[in-house]
Amino acid sequence: AAVMVSSDPAQNTYWDYYWGGGFWEFDPGDGSNFQGVKKLYVRAIDDAGNEAPMLWRSDTIVVDTVPPVTGTVALWGLDKDGPSRTITRTRDVTVRLAGYSDVTSGLTQMIASEDPGYADATWETYVAEFTRTLSEGDGDKYIYVTVRDAAGWWTEQRWGGIRLDTTAPYFAFSIVGQGAEGSETWATSRTRRVRLDSAVDDFGGTNVAELQLARTQAALAAAPVEAFLLQHPAWDLMDPATPTCRKE
Repeated sequence: AAVMVSSDPAQNTYWDYYWGGGFWEFDPGDGSNFQGVKKLYVRAIDDAGNEAPMLWRSDTIVVDTVPPVTGTVALWGLDKDGPSRTITRTRDVTVRLAGYSDVTSGLTQMIASEDPGYADATWETYVAEFTRTLSEGDGDKYIYVTVRDAAGWWTEQRWGGIRLDTTAPYFAFSIVGQGAEGSETWATSRTRRVRLDSAVDDFGGTNVAELQLARTQAALAAAPVEAFLLQHPAWDLMDPATPTCRKE
């Protein structure tokens, strides 16, 4: 028995003795990029010259010789204003992939980790958006991502970064008075400056941005949020109900 194999049913190749299998190379002939679904046709004949009732039998396969298009990686967390790509106060972040594509066999899997060598990660189903929990400890964090298609081609490695800051800032303040002989203890006017003696964020490394001022701790939660200044220009210390008293 013998078989004839061809990628074009209108073109005969040659009879070859049937031995159960073999290799076939799809050749575009003109040197172009030969991608996509391809069909292979097979004819069979016995030693007496009888061909199989169906002259051509066929099967298809997808030829993919090109890696997927590499996109970008962005990490989204939460800062004081809401969603943020630069700073997050929570360890749980959203990872968004953009620009990845593969028109031939399609994107199928991805691998993502804070370790660029992926020692603690495994391949998983590809999605354009997913969540990850950042490692403990404030500071700059990075998540590395590689994507692959159904044919097994990989993209280049890309990564996204964000600064994790889970620690509240430390600050100390004092009321600057202008009493007798330059005293800062007694004030002769009800409107005084509030001086922040120090305001630092040593742990998270982000800037102190806003503050609230109130006469009592109970009123602080409802006080307006103001832009941070080392010296607040004017603050009315007096409560109309108690116009003359020590203010703390």
